[in-house]
Amino acid sequence: MRRLSGEQLEDRRMLAVAPEVLYTVLTLAPGTDEPITSIEAGQDFDSEIVVQDLRNDGNDNRGVFAAYTDLFYDKALSQVRVGEVQSVTLSGAGAFTLTVTDPTTSATSTT
Repeated sequence: MRRLSGEQLEDRRMLAVAPEVLYTVLTLAPGTDEPITSIEAGQDFDSEIVVQDLRNDGNDNRGVFAAYTDLFYDKALSQVRVGEVQSVTLSGAGAFTLTVTDPTTSATSTT
């Protein structure tokens, strides 16, 4: 019979650091930026997830490259009418090209 042995791993506690990214989930009146605090049966509403880079180190090239989240809901009580809407807010100077492809029609739009 072999004797079991193991080694102690390093401490797994999280370091006390300031958060770098802020996720905010908002429930809004449809088509507005007006927050709502309750939803009646059958009432439409929008869910908005805002992601913000909190780093303030003077580097203008900072920002959120990508953000991922899961939004859980009871499919018996609600339904998704629009799968996804994205917007990007940029600050500072410069130029860029943005191309978006509609997944249902494969049509592209370039700004």
